[in-house]
Amino acid sequence: MPREVVAGIVALLAMGSAANIPSPGSTVITSSAQENETMTLDCKDAKLAVSKILFASYGTPTGQGLDAATSSCNANTSTSVIGALCLKQPSCTVLAVNSVFTDPCVGIGKRLLVTAECTAAVQTLVQGAGTTLATGLGQAFENSSLQLMCQAPQVMTKILFASYGTPTNVGLYAATGSCNSTHSRQVVEAACLNAQACIVNANSSLFGDPCPGVVKRLTVTAECDDLTTTSKSGTRTHCGQCQSMLTEDVDLDVVVAVVCAIAIAVGVIVVCIVAMRRKAPIARPSNLTFNLPRTNHTFSLPSSKRKADQDIDTLSSTDGSVLTGRTDGHGGRASRTDTEVYVPLDIQPLLHHRLMLEDLHVTSNKPLASGAYGEVWLGIYGGQQVAIKRMKNPEPALVQKFIDEIVLMSQMESDYIVKFIGASWTRPIEIECVVEYMDLGDLRSYLATTEPTEFTWDQKYVVLQSVALGLVYLHTFKTPIIHRDLKSRNILLDATKGIKLTDFGTSRTAEVGDTMTSCIGTFQWMAPEIIAGTSYSAAADIYSFGIVLSELCTHKVPYADLHHPKTGRPLQEHYILQEVCKGTLRPSFEGVDVPEWVHDVASQCLELNEGDRPSAIQLSHILSRHQCTSQIQIGEIPSQSLNDATGQPNLSEHELAPNCQ
Repeated sequence: MPREVVAGIVALLAMGSAANIPSPGSTVITSSAQENETMTLDCKDAKLAVSKILFASYGTPTGQGLDAATSSCNANTSTSVIGALCLKQPSCTVLAVNSVFTDPCVGIGKRLLVTAECTAAVQTLVQGAGTTLATGLGQAFENSSLQLMCQAPQVMTKILFASYGTPTNVGLYAATGSCNSTHSRQVVEAACLNAQACIVNANSSLFGDPCPGVVKRLTVTAECDDLTTTSKSGTRTHCGQCQSMLTEDVDLDVVVAVVCAIAIAVGVIVVCIVAMRRKAPIARPSNLTFNLPRTNHTFSLPSSKRKADQDIDTLSSTDGSVLTGRTDGHGGRASRTDTEVYVPLDIQPLLHHRLMLEDLHVTSNKPLASGAYGEVWLGIYGGQQVAIKRMKNPEPALVQKFIDEIVLMSQMESDYIVKFIGASWTRPIEIECVVEYMDLGDLRSYLATTEPTEFTWDQKYVVLQSVALGLVYLHTFKTPIIHRDLKSRNILLDATKGIKLTDFGTSRTAEVGDTMTSCIGTFQWMAPEIIAGTSYSAAADIYSFGIVLSELCTHKVPYADLHHPKTGRPLQEHYILQEVCKGTLRPSFEGVDVPEWVHDVASQCLELNEGDRPSAIQLSHILSRHQCTSQIQIGEIPSQSLNDATGQPNLSEHELAPNCQ
């Protein structure tokens, strides 16, 4: 072979691998995710940021790390998508779905594989001497919530950085991107300044839309300090009243006395509030269970192995609701340290649900499921397999939310809600939630790994009716509960226990007269009123039920099989949210042997006006009647005034499952 040809081949090979060569001194990271899962790319250090995408492929890439290579199935958008979401960020999460990358090989199972390099980030902000930075979720994607918190008694005295748009990095390394709302700092200061903790919703209705059609995020860096100071000169103060007093040369002793008096008064008030909270009784429902008639419909599915890297969708998903505590990296509990930091967590309601640590054992070497904020481990308690939910980030505000979720679960008892077993902890900051183990995993994973011909509509009907009855239980609770994140990932399956709802980290009890406006949930399953940021009710769960119905038809993530009417490209998140909000877009209900009644039920659940959707009780009734016959005219529907004198549902089995004979 001529030398020129050999040299040319060598040059081509060198060019083909050049992109995979990291820069000297950089840190190489790699991550992957199966189709319809979430990939997390993390530099593991806030002082580092992703500076170069060495390799990215959504399709059927081979190899790993620096040896990764594309195959004939590869989305051309892979590198550009990852670059847009991850460059200059210390970490990023990306959905491995066709709607994000396009589908490079229809009908073939795909995965996302990324290799990147991290280098030192450029510090853009200067922190004041003697101050600390607010902790918590300092970054939130569009339509989720950002949370910040200072350690008491400090408060947020200065917003160092705030940007709603496409900011890069976080903390002292945050910088404004090409898209930025000019109202960012003003909105954040109004919500967080002089507060110990704050939550800000990242949505365009609050900040304005600085770049329509672009996925946005909110990034905030805040400084924490004492609200007042006692030095007469040379030190800063953030209380205008105290500043005036010092300027007028008021005696230092007087200032100290005033400050101490205020501190004592605040302390007394806090003690009283804590005492009242601990004395308040927990409202508990009576043993309320709705049994789905299974004479003609049994849920019998082949067991399937759970994916070890299954992602947990949380308080968002968006907002980190599945929370876990410290572990030793092998499923064991972290050892107690001599340095204890007091954190005022309200754990009183769980004292009588506390499990003995010596009776609870982790049996898995790696988590059953792991996400950005939490992990679920397989364990044994009382001779039975259990699932143990733990927090990764022990921030006090997040731990308290997790405790509130556990308290809510402890009050539930239904065949259609995952069974709460108890809670365990060495210290409250390391609390774990123990629930029953469901051996078939979640519905999303089951649909992704099961052919439509193997999952019959008789079996799917049992899933639908079980979910509907789970909603009946929640919506007719003494104080009604709205799930707010109903989706296939939060529906668990078991070969013998049936189908149950889980993940109540975003759920909320709805008192009479309550107006809910928080933008909570996962965007594909969101009701129009939640997207719009207006008030919503339990009807939002019914809309989400309609979306789950589409998943049972297609076995795909909602909207993943649809394309833009003008460009022909897969639908992007902003387009889906916009069109759903207007009522002009619905997911596909195409599939194998889809019964006619499915389209009718879906149409009712996905009504734009929430008042036109059926209640959970009505939905269960409709499903039962449609199962009797596919040719039926919907007649009278049970009244929504179904609670008895105790506030609990007063329903007969006949009302929920009409006789087909």
